[in-house]
Amino acid sequence: MLFVIGRWQDALFGFAAIGNALIGSLQEFRAKAALDKLALLNASTARVPRDGAEAEIPPGDVVLGDVLVLRAGDQLPADAQVVGADAYANAFAGEAKRFSLVGSELRDSINRVLGWVGWAIGPVGLLVLNAQMQVLGGWRQACRTGAWVDAPTATIASVTAMIPHGLALMTSIAFAVGAARLASRQVLVDELPAVEGLARVDVVCLDKTGTLTEGDIVYGDAFVLAQAPGWQRTLGWYGTAPDANATARTLAAPFGDEPPRRAALTIAFSSARKWSAVSFDDAPGTWVLGAPEMVFGAPAGDEADPLGAAVIERASSGRRTLVLGFSAHSLTDQSADAEELPRGAVGRRGAHVP
Repeated sequence: MLFVIGRWQDALFGFAAIGNALIGSLQEFRAKAALDKLALLNASTARVPRDGAEAEIPPGDVVLGDVLVLRAGDQLPADAQVVGADAYANAFAGEAKRFSLVGSELRDSINRVLGWVGWAIGPVGLLVLNAQMQVLGGWRQACRTGAWVDAPTATIASVTAMIPHGLALMTSIAFAVGAARLASRQVLVDELPAVEGLARVDVVCLDKTGTLTEGDIVYGDAFVLAQAPGWQRTLGWYGTAPDANATARTLAAPFGDEPPRRAALTIAFSSARKWSAVSFDDAPGTWVLGAPEMVFGAPAGDEADPLGAAVIERASSGRRTLVLGFSAHSLTDQSADAEELPRGAVGRRGAHVP
């Protein structure tokens, strides 16, 4: 209105409100772009046979007729109709996908004040405008002499003083500065008020998977308890096996270049047993990889035992600890079907990964 009546110099205050909107919007767009890039980096892939070999492709490239090669923990990139909509997993996934704004007392308080001002600004503006016109001699006199131009200018100045745009601007600037400082420390802020929420945090609780991180595990190191020929090649087989889980795949980097071995019989890993076993064609015996207490029982938790002392020392650091044991008895069809732990297993190699 000020521009229409030619009072552009009185409209300069509007740039503060425009600046507030630009700062807030720009920061939100930057955070959204960063989240999108992060989602692309962590996007799951689909494994399908292509040209006689197993290939990893984006889920969007899966076509009708593709055969999916699935491993433990994989997501199923397929369209389907959910029949059991009341299933716990489906309800839990729906809650996780529901969008909600970060709670902010500052933002809620400012919005509350702006709401009150918004309801009052109309009636107050009309009252002020009428008062200004009466000071100029009434509506008819002001319109006839052209003095009415001063009335809306004074009214807008009065109404503008009711709006705490400076408070909103300074709040957005404070949020933006806090988000920039957090970004310099590799902290991703997806909403400006998240800075306020983080400032109110005293304790951060994590479960053992560390869900504030990417959730990937990597190989740490290994220690020898007793030598046995072929342990490096065995770990390499575990790391490169087609059905290797996330823990076993960490062995591919340090041991994947070892000469490959051909498995004769295997017992696949089970979360109930917490171990897996394999016998090879090129040598007798069975190798067992799994949780120390499940493979060797009580000795794995006894500090007086060399195996137990090594396991306790490394497990106390919070890392996932595995043990590779060797038995001179090879797997048979009966023992593999029964999923029996090989007799006489001796701890040969301990490996722990974060």
